[in-house]
Amino acid sequence: MSVIDESAGPGLVGQLIAGRYQVESVLGEGGMGVVYRAVHAALGKTVALKVLRNDMAHDEVVAQRFVQEAKALSRIQHPHVVEVYDFGRTAEGVTYFVMEYLEGRSLRDAIRDDSLSPRDIRRIAKAIAEGLSAAHSAGVIHRDLKPENIHLVRRDGDSSFVKILDFGVAKVAGVSKLTRNGAIFGTPHYMSPEQAQGLAVDVRSDIYSYGIILYEMITGRLPFDSDSFVRLLSQQMFDAPPAMELSPEMRDLGSLEPIVMKCLEKKSEDRYRGFDAVIEALERAEAKTSSRTVVMIALAAGVLAAAGLGAAAWALIGSSQSTAETVRAAAPSSAEPTPATPVRAEPAKAEIDEHPVQTATAVREPSMVTIESDPPGAAVSLDGIVLGITPVTVPRPYDGSKMLQVELDGRPPKVFALDSHGPDRLLVRLPSPRPRPTRPVTTTAPKTTTTPTTTAPKPAEPTPTTSRRMGREVVDPWGE
Repeated sequence: MSVIDESAGPGLVGQLIAGRYQVESVLGEGGMGVVYRAVHAALGKTVALKVLRNDMAHDEVVAQRFVQEAKALSRIQHPHVVEVYDFGRTAEGVTYFVMEYLEGRSLRDAIRDDSLSPRDIRRIAKAIAEGLSAAHSAGVIHRDLKPENIHLVRRDGDSSFVKILDFGVAKVAGVSKLTRNGAIFGTPHYMSPEQAQGLAVDVRSDIYSYGIILYEMITGRLPFDSDSFVRLLSQQMFDAPPAMELSPEMRDLGSLEPIVMKCLEKKSEDRYRGFDAVIEALERAEAKTSSRTVVMIALAAGVLAAAGLGAAAWALIGSSQSTAETVRAAAPSSAEPTPATPVRAEPAKAEIDEHPVQTATAVREPSMVTIESDPPGAAVSLDGIVLGITPVTVPRPYDGSKMLQVELDGRPPKVFALDSHGPDRLLVRLPSPRPRPTRPVTTTAPKTTTTPTTTAPKPAEPTPTTSRRMGREVVDPWGE
């Protein structure tokens, strides 16, 4: 076999490499190498064959870096890092290594298609952190994290199983230095401040790049962007990332914003010390969200039952327990609706007994509204059922309107009509506390030698105005 003259992909297609890898097609091309789809001739196993470009083969530094990538990957044994099977150099001068073949799509494609749900994003974020934690434990720093280098494959029913790849510019502990002082490696949009300055990097540089990936997954855009390379590096070094603007379907991911912002601290010492700490933070945020979801299920049950939605309410709540993102109407027709304990379901009883299946299939997903108050901490109730303390998110009624009351001790309550349409956030400004009633002045009769001092009897204190009486005052919350 002769040495391939072509520096790019098509040159090896149809050839047998190292006597055992039959090259079928080109999968991709990078700065150092070309990746082919190949089949092991004896085993019939499909693999990814990465070959050093011929025009780079005579550059000793590039060749050593190519070898270093293979060694780096071989040191990491983790399900979320691509696995290396073989490495070598043929008699014809072809330097290669063999990796597991990955079907699926890149994280870049998933972000571009806007196809990731909040649940997907949480799982992907944790999986990337776990893979990088394993890499760092093996003494490998990636240094070029970006969505293009994260692949999503189908594995055990999971269509977004993470595989981290392309460790071509990885820094490996114990390996001789292959870069010049001040050399910049990485992709500018995902580069840490220390990378942008050409400084030495450690695991916290990968944490910064990871923070940018999380930011982009959640918001759909990059925190820093510019047509100017110099300006982009300046942003990475000096500019604070803008607050994350969340679409309604991504609002549950707001709990991840503090994690993202800590990853994006300009000083490496202000970031997480390692990915184990990132994983712990992700798990805490998910636990809080899960707890809030359980509360939301109960609150949604209370609102729907109080609104007289019958079997639809129970079908809705039953299906909600299978997801951590939204309250969805998808109860199986064979499942009998079971009301939650704290819910007052009497108004819905006739409907449940009469048409349990037909009603459940007709349920629509409710619109949610977040109710806030000024000052916060007010009780929100519907027809006597307390839904929570502000700020609280509740579902709107499907049809018509219901009277919702917001009340804080010592202040007149606000009562207003809540219908099926309107803004997704509602601020209720509560009036000042009621003035305390003034006690009547005590009077004393003129003093005589025979008549003792008498004090006029206290009149009864006025009865405080009750919430029920004030509840008849309907206030338009949007008018203030």
